[in-house]
Amino acid sequence: MRHEGGNLIYALSNGKLVSVEDVPAGLKCDCFCPACGEQLVAKKGQKMTHHFAHKAGTNCAFGYQTSLHLLAKDILANARRMVIPELYLRPDKPWLRDHLISPAREIIIDKVDVEQNHGSIIPDVAVYAGGKKFFVEIYVTHTVDEEKLSKLKQAGISTIEIDLSKADRYIQAADLSEVLLGNSENKKWIFNTQVDKCYQAFLQVSEKRRIFHKGHVAYTDFCPRKLHWVNGKPCASQLEDCFNCDYQFEVGDDYVLCMGRSLVTSIDDLKKPRKERRPCRTSPVNFKTMADAKLWICPDCGYPLHRVEGKHSSFIGCSNYPWCNFTMPDNSK
Repeated sequence: MRHEGGNLIYALSNGKLVSVEDVPAGLKCDCFCPACGEQLVAKKGQKMTHHFAHKAGTNCAFGYQTSLHLLAKDILANARRMVIPELYLRPDKPWLRDHLISPAREIIIDKVDVEQNHGSIIPDVAVYAGGKKFFVEIYVTHTVDEEKLSKLKQAGISTIEIDLSKADRYIQAADLSEVLLGNSENKKWIFNTQVDKCYQAFLQVSEKRRIFHKGHVAYTDFCPRKLHWVNGKPCASQLEDCFNCDYQFEVGDDYVLCMGRSLVTSIDDLKKPRKERRPCRTSPVNFKTMADAKLWICPDCGYPLHRVEGKHSSFIGCSNYPWCNFTMPDNSK
């Protein structure tokens, strides 16, 4: 069949969106363009894909986009389950590691509002699930602009944008449902309240360390791992050490936010007591002898680690105790 690029396969009939496959041919379809409102003709021949055409022979520039937008909202309005996309805390520097806040997961939908007023915002769809509300914006021709994004942030309402700008012009409802409701790459969070909470949690366990230059090398001052010593101070090379260090959370023009003192490398670490966090360079480590343990340097203060015999078992501790309380499990047994 030959495709007609400018034609519709969805139209309005008695106020409802219908497929060209589900209506009689010709004017008997009793359908109208969802964009301009003109009467449509259902063309269902043998040589070209079934489609709607304007009775007057005009070519409405927005008919397809409007019909796709309406169909997407109709599918979401009747959905009972939906996969929400993964959520990341993404630092402002491309070389820093993304922190996964939550993976993509399926939710059960309690209620859906379509184009209802929520204060100063009218979202395409508002979804209620598990006692929470989030918005869904359908991107066909226009993405969410800065003004609307600013309103979403001020209102504190998490929002997903679903990109349909490159959707097949003849996409069927079942395929569109998979994009909208399944685990699709077309979906992303453009704003989520958890991101700011996570960012603030990382800030609380971070220390601001100065970046300085010695010759042609950029160093981070007072690195807790003590990888280099410059001018009598423990430092780390920005390029060789900090670049791939999981403790580096954020980088400014002249500073680093470092989580090394808190032993935090991930969101999961934030949920653990400090004594259960593992230094990023000590996993896995098996101490076979006392000499091996003493060669390992405490990531907090730089003093040697050693085996400590407790009442019930041994563990690896810092020789700078009680001024340093760093410990880790003894894996030598």
